[in-house]
Amino acid sequence: MAMSHERAGRPDSAIVWLKRTLSTPSGGFGDGVFLPAAKRRLAELLDAKGDLRGAIRYYEAFLGDWTQPEPEQAEVVRAVKARVTVLRAKLAPG
Repeated sequence: MAMSHERAGRPDSAIVWLKRTLSTPSGGFGDGVFLPAAKRRLAELLDAKGDLRGAIRYYEAFLGDWTQPEPEQAEVVRAVKARVTVLRAKLAPG
């Protein structure tokens, strides 16, 4: 549902669906295989809306799922870590 809302140009609805999905046991994904991708996408949507704290929360949740990423995921993990650093700097006073 979240992807459908996003494709239809309704990112706010996609955010609602992703938050709802992630708040259910196992994220509504059965074995949780898709949880990291859902967390990352939610973070990206929040980031695009300017919700830096929310974006950081879900980027960090994504990173918690990838403490030892597979080689094919290592670049994505590095990019997300770099984005969290940028967002934290934006939130820092002064």
